[in-house]
Amino acid sequence: MAYPAGVPAELQEKLQLLQKQEGDAEKSKPSVQPYEVSPLLRDTIDELDMWGNLREIQEKGYTVLTNVAPPEFIEDFCAAVRRVGSGQNKLHLDPTFVDAACNRKVYALAEFMCGQRPLLSQFAMSIKEQGKPGDPLLPPMHSDQFWVPTPFPEHNQLLTCCWALDGEFTAESGATHVVPGSHRLRRHPTKHEIKHDRELLQPTSGPRGCVVCWDGSVWHSGGVRLIPGQRVVAHVTYSRIGMRPLESYVGFMPKETISANPRLASLLGHTLDNFFENTPTRPFQFLKFEQLKRISQSTYDKAGFKKELADYAKEFLKNNPSAIKTFMKENMRKAQERSKL
Repeated sequence: MAYPAGVPAELQEKLQLLQKQEGDAEKSKPSVQPYEVSPLLRDTIDELDMWGNLREIQEKGYTVLTNVAPPEFIEDFCAAVRRVGSGQNKLHLDPTFVDAACNRKVYALAEFMCGQRPLLSQFAMSIKEQGKPGDPLLPPMHSDQFWVPTPFPEHNQLLTCCWALDGEFTAESGATHVVPGSHRLRRHPTKHEIKHDRELLQPTSGPRGCVVCWDGSVWHSGGVRLIPGQRVVAHVTYSRIGMRPLESYVGFMPKETISANPRLASLLGHTLDNFFENTPTRPFQFLKFEQLKRISQSTYDKAGFKKELADYAKEFLKNNPSAIKTFMKENMRKAQERSKL
């Protein structure tokens, strides 16, 4: 195994010895690597025929999803965006917005790019009027993970999915422009590069209802509509489970809506796992460390994890029969302490 520069030679020797001693059956599951498809996701990618999209976003930093939703849904989605208007924090304002955020094909790409249980970071809409040649591209060329320092992590952190709602996505209709391959630079564009953005940017394209998706590192900009009509799009941004979302819908989404939609609950962080934002009355449980670690590595299998814990508990109690009494006493003590808060 090759070690990164700076790892002490003594540590390398110790690790190599431990790796030789480690049996194949006991080897810990490695994290899914950048652009590697988790075995738990493969069947979904097969079913949705998305392998070409995965290759494209790995190579170019963006891809165009087609046949994502029926034409009537796109009509309803577009009408809802026109009714609500441009802006952010819009998820709770129409049922079609929730359906779009939870779309199976888009969600599968979000899981591929952002790992298991991605979060909804932002739901925003944009309506632009017809412009003219020479108008500046707005917003200026940028990468979406602007609060991540450079060099960007090798694992992608964000995925933005732009729904083209008003018609075909072309350079003339105001399609999003990207710099293919710029995600490999793992940095923000410089001021000089932004000044010369038209020398770098290329328009995306796709039929009405397509979803143009790009990773958090790729450089891109909005387009200028040069034909009559409006440019109507919705941007849905997903992030890794360990990243803080840009938007919060606490108190805005009915609890019944969330509980009836497991995918929405997961996207909003409303699960029963209680990984984050714990309180004195709801403290973090130690086993959650291992569960959260595996989710962040895209290796978490719920059934397998439960069996693993059960097998470990049986073996532990077999070797430590008095431990159960100590465990129960400690749990009772903690419960009593919480009841006093």
